Amino acid sequence: MADDERLPRRVDANRTGSAEAASGGYANSGVHIGSIYSYPRARSRYREQVRQIAPPELIGRDSELAELAAFCAGTESYAWWRGTKWAGKSALMAWFVLHPPADVRVVAFFVTGRLAGQDHRGAFVDVVLEQLAELLGEPLPTFLPEVTREHHLVGMLAEAAQLCRADGKHLVLVVDGLDEDRGTAQSHSIAALLPVKPPDGMKVIVAGRPNPPVPQDVDRDHPLRDPGIVRPLATSPAARVIRDDMELELTRLLTGTPAEQDLLGLLTAAAGGLSGADLAELIGSTPSAVRRDLRTVAARSFDTRPGHWRGPDLYLLGHEELQATAVEEFGDARLEAYRERLHAWADACRGRGWPEDSPEYLLRGYFRMLTARGDLPRMVECATDPARQDRLLDLSGGDLDAIAELLACQEAVLAQEDPDLAVMARLAVHRDRLIERNGNIPRHLPALWAMLGQRSRAEALLRMIISLADRGPAAVSLAEALAGQGDADAAESVAASITSVEHRAEARVAMIKPLVRRGEVAAARRIAQLMPTTGWQVEAVVELAESLVDNDSAQAQVLIDAAEQLAKGIAEPYLYAGALIRVAGGVVTTGDCDRAERLLQTIVDLNRGIYGRVRMVDAAVATGQFDVALRWARQISNADERAQAIASIAQAVAKAGDPDTARELADEAETTARHLRDADSPADSAAATVAAMVASRDMDKAKQWLAEISDDHHRDTMLVSAVTAAAESGELDYANKVISSITGSRARAEALVTLAEAHLAGGQAEQARALAVRAEMTTRSTVSVQQWTWAALAVVHAVERAGHLRRAHELALRVAGRAMPEVHRWAAEPTATLAGCLARLGEVDMAGNLIASIPDAEDQVGALLSLDRPHVVRARAEQIASQTKGDKDKVSASLATHLSGYPDVALAVATTIGDDNRRMETLVALLDPSDPEPVIRHITDAYWYTEALVRHPGLVGRYPVDQIPRVEWRFRVYLAAAKSLLDHGENQRARGFLDRARACADEITSPYGRARALLKLVELMNTPRHATLAHGLLRRAETAARFVPHPGRRADMLASVVKTLAARGELDEAEALAMTIDRHGRRAEVLAALVKALVTSGEFDRAQALAVTIQHSGRQAEALLCVVKSHPDPGAAVALAELIPNRDYQVEAFAWLIAHDGRPDLLDRIRALLPQVSSRNTRTRAIRDVLGALTGAPGRAEAFALSIADPADQATAWLALAGQLPGRAAARVLHLRHWREALDVVDRDVLDVIAAEVFAE
Repeated sequence: MADDERLPRRVDANRTGSAEAASGGYANSGVHIGSIYSYPRARSRYREQVRQIAPPELIGRDSELAELAAFCAGTESYAWWRGTKWAGKSALMAWFVLHPPADVRVVAFFVTGRLAGQDHRGAFVDVVLEQLAELLGEPLPTFLPEVTREHHLVGMLAEAAQLCRADGKHLVLVVDGLDEDRGTAQSHSIAALLPVKPPDGMKVIVAGRPNPPVPQDVDRDHPLRDPGIVRPLATSPAARVIRDDMELELTRLLTGTPAEQDLLGLLTAAAGGLSGADLAELIGSTPSAVRRDLRTVAARSFDTRPGHWRGPDLYLLGHEELQATAVEEFGDARLEAYRERLHAWADACRGRGWPEDSPEYLLRGYFRMLTARGDLPRMVECATDPARQDRLLDLSGGDLDAIAELLACQEAVLAQEDPDLAVMARLAVHRDRLIERNGNIPRHLPALWAMLGQRSRAEALLRMIISLADRGPAAVSLAEALAGQGDADAAESVAASITSVEHRAEARVAMIKPLVRRGEVAAARRIAQLMPTTGWQVEAVVELAESLVDNDSAQAQVLIDAAEQLAKGIAEPYLYAGALIRVAGGVVTTGDCDRAERLLQTIVDLNRGIYGRVRMVDAAVATGQFDVALRWARQISNADERAQAIASIAQAVAKAGDPDTARELADEAETTARHLRDADSPADSAAATVAAMVASRDMDKAKQWLAEISDDHHRDTMLVSAVTAAAESGELDYANKVISSITGSRARAEALVTLAEAHLAGGQAEQARALAVRAEMTTRSTVSVQQWTWAALAVVHAVERAGHLRRAHELALRVAGRAMPEVHRWAAEPTATLAGCLARLGEVDMAGNLIASIPDAEDQVGALLSLDRPHVVRARAEQIASQTKGDKDKVSASLATHLSGYPDVALAVATTIGDDNRRMETLVALLDPSDPEPVIRHITDAYWYTEALVRHPGLVGRYPVDQIPRVEWRFRVYLAAAKSLLDHGENQRARGFLDRARACADEITSPYGRARALLKLVELMNTPRHATLAHGLLRRAETAARFVPHPGRRADMLASVVKTLAARGELDEAEALAMTIDRHGRRAEVLAALVKALVTSGEFDRAQALAVTIQHSGRQAEALLCVVKSHPDPGAAVALAELIPNRDYQVEAFAWLIAHDGRPDLLDRIRALLPQVSSRNTRTRAIRDVLGALTGAPGRAEAFALSIADPADQATAWLALAGQLPGRAAARVLHLRHWREALDVVDRDVLDVIAAEVFAE
């Protein structure tokens, strides 16, 4: 619990198989536990609460402490210290928790009614989870349903015990006040959650009174039922004195002045947590008078503790028995009267809009008191109050507290026999609104706060990043920042807390260069040993080599050589190429460009040449080799990547002090990027080009470019790039000016963080801190109208699907009214979606006006067509084409295609297209085989003429083929004509075209082209009538395939021959040929296909024998799954399923066996495997298959759903059960997932509640 007790997380991954992933991917070696999330390491504050319980000095308990120490060192696993009330049990336990033996790590929970919400099983789970997460160096599991939290608790207890044991220590769980458990009748006890058989290395110490007895839900064989574990605790003389004084003071208060009775009554009803000022306001006194009364009249009866956030100390009764006695003496009626005062006080604060001076109790303890009382209406009223949510945000710096309250309300609804779906839906809308307003936190903001010295704030922000795509990279950035500050332990702790294999590895690699810069080379070297796959080992070794180039070039060269050798051990071609790309980048860093180009040739052969060149350009730019970088950049075939590469060189050259050359390079990048932008291609190159313009100080041209962008999102992307370039160039004032032009809150926050980083790098910490605050405030801005529109439209669509068209029409008009002023700045998709909705509901004119506001002409056309109103498009065709500012040819092509129902107009538009290729393509798309002449006479290009005949083979007899210049194209035409005739049963006519196709195939000189053509003929002639001819063609195709010069293409073609042989039933020949393929991945692919063919032919033993020889885990799993699904022996099928090396395929196999072979006994196996499956789609299919098999057994189906630990997967199960368990299933979905996912499983009344909440925002 103390800082020195936080142990580093150790990861053992023996016998987990092997896995590889390219950068940005996910590698699963066969063991995957939990979701791919990343949070900061948990920090527990519970120790401070224990300090409030412990006495300043423990008197007369030396023998008991010695016995506790002996128990921890002994062999027994349970000890129960029993004593009467006031015996001093809590004092002893608290002292032990704070002063444990040196070889003991303690996790504790003190059951108490003096504090609201601290006397039930849920609180126990939450508090112990937080301490275990801290001890393990893991993030705290958040937003989890009750069953999932308890699963996590059991697993984390075992992990913590194992970790302590490996460190030569014991884990001890201390639970004091077991007899004070106040769980509801419907809930289970804390005692029942304590392990029957604690994990090795773990011990449990509980304390309590002899009565009440052990709860009924505790297992009969539980150690708590063993009288041998009991340790009687005699009453301490010191405790007796304190008790006498406290009871005397309590009696005096109970019979004292009205003010004194009110003080006691309010603190008893509130369950603690009121300040002197709070009590003064409630009893109509002054804070000084209250403090005087509490200090003099009843000094021993009350304890104080610091406020949770800030402000004065808070009061609570000094002992558990005092709370119990006070409750008994006051009675229900008087306590309820005091609670009514608290309710009125809360109502008054709510009426003032929860001002800044709102009492802490009303923002924390009050809700806990309501929860303890089960007062759901008031709980919901508090949790769904937007002003109160905002005040909690201001005080805590995040929305976790508000979200936790909403989740607590949802748990209370779920506990109802018939869950109130209207309340659950209302809570879900509020919860998701809070989650979404935290979706704009920039990835680098937590790291920025850490660099500013505020790590707690950094961790809190990281915890609030909900998006899986953002949270992992943010943790990576934070780990790198901490390493740069010289805190390698903290950096490793953040990295270890990331549960995504990829992001964890990325974080550790990011630590290498900062560690080397600080001289911690040994620590950097150790990182390579922590990498999960060979590919990541290559990444780490190259990163280390690059870090050492300047100071130890010889050692850097040795490491590069080692990395290349590691890469050669990767069998999968795609992953091998990825590793070589990284090695090539490292080689460039060492200055050996010739070696890099040799590696590049291998990368090109593996079909990843573009990425290889991009990485080499980046490495050359980073090391100042600008001429080499430019040469390689100009060789990149992909225009978008080429423009980005040249733009990056321009930025680096400008930073190096050569603005003229930088400007020339920026112009070069602009030429390509402008063409791509006009063609509506990705905006990455445009953003990079703008950045290059800014870096080269060509601000006017950058401003001109930005002015031409109509879409807010794209413009914001480029503005952020401009800010980054300006900040890196030292143009901080210009960067700040650009930020004011950014409209999107997320983009603006990212730009503010970038500018803050530049200020911090320049030593201006105060300016950086102010910008960080601005960035954080920006992320918390109100959800945009566009985001709201998406949510509102989801409601409208649901109401429409439910058949309530009048209500849907009313809501759609409200959406349009709010969206109309802004749609001209939106991307086309939300505008078109809204327009489509309006049109379906009869508002065609309004829909047309919305679409007219879309700035892009082609997007307008697509949106109009989505309304199924082509006559409107026809009427506006010329106007739309003339209005476009971008690629007129592209718009005309789209118009022509959309106007195909009006042939004359479409043809007239198509013939105006200036680009020959695009015009030909459009004409072919317009060709009507029933009246081809008007169009085909305009098709003058041989390739597109070929394409027209291939698409419409019925025209082959009417239009000449011999004039087509290339034999490969003629082959395609004859083959298409033959296939069309065969499909229609005209075999005799088809024969002539087949003969011509064969003749063309013989004329093809390329071995690859000839083999491919022959295989297509074989595929078409795969009938008994043509068996001999097809066999001969197949042998010729095999011969041609063997002569293909390129190794990769040769393997591809041989694989195609193998598949064709297998499809024809020539299995021996197929297997023999498959074994000759020298490309590992391709051979594995065809062997898997061959296994499927063997299964089809009923050769199960042979199929199984072949499957287990496949040296590729994914393909082997695919093959074994095929055998499992078709095997006639259910027992053998189960045994084979156990052999499947990939968890995704394995769980699919077991789910199939449950669904098709009636094996419900395999449910436990599915439960165990689901958390290890990486693919969400696979888990979804498995869950649906299992629940489909349990149709008619709702009890078993519900039990299976509840046993699923992952919230998203459990929601999938409940959606599948919506038909069998409508109310409970809908409630669970609303609890676990976004409210939009439940729209189709709730009734109209609930839809109305959701609509009211959404449209109230």
